[in-house]
Amino acid sequence: MLFDYFEKEGILYTTEYEIVKEKSKDWSFTSPILRKINKVADAVVFPRSEEDIIKIVEFAIENHIPLIPRGSGYGTVGGLIPLKGGIIVDMSGLSGIIEEDEDTITVYSGTKFYEKGKLIFNPRVYPTIYQKASIGGYFSGGSWGIGSFMFGPNWDQVVEIKMVNPRAKIISLKGGDIKIAAHAEGTTGIVTRLKILKLNESFIPQLLLFDTFSEAIKFIQKIYDTLPEVYHITLRSQK
Repeated sequence: MLFDYFEKEGILYTTEYEIVKEKSKDWSFTSPILRKINKVADAVVFPRSEEDIIKIVEFAIENHIPLIPRGSGYGTVGGLIPLKGGIIVDMSGLSGIIEEDEDTITVYSGTKFYEKGKLIFNPRVYPTIYQKASIGGYFSGGSWGIGSFMFGPNWDQVVEIKMVNPRAKIISLKGGDIKIAAHAEGTTGIVTRLKILKLNESFIPQLLLFDTFSEAIKFIQKIYDTLPEVYHITLRSQK
């Protein structure tokens, strides 16, 4: 079989239809146009290292198979839809903090912003769906979010990235070159790690729960009356 290569290399994968179908979807069902496109990939792979990704890209090059990188799958513009089949590269297994200093944190791209009831660290900008989103998926498919009115789009918060390019080589991008991969939906390469600026500790993200909508509105009004230093407020329903 074509995918025996992954078994030989110890790379997790599946061709089980229901799993592949689920991994071939994102939130583009919110679009009356994109939700009509029902395409399913041929397989899903679950890399656990940058070496796995290099092997996956080499395999795809040799066999002329499209690759579709997937973060947490919460994009809304259809970037995840496998229009020509191919392989979904699920990045969720490549996660974790690599190193951290006073101003930056370096993480693998599958790392989620939020786990166990709190943000993993204080990013300067993060998506409004931070409870679900992964860092690499947000960088590759998003742009603005919580904090962006003060600090700018998400790629302005990134000091350096590493990615596996379409020739199966790991490259490092810094400065203006970072935009080669930003918001590119994985078309310029598969991002494997990001070095991101952290938020000053004086700004602490908080999640507050209210029993009623009116209580939430009264709280927001009180904030504006007392004028503390707040850089972003998002009001969301739990449903």
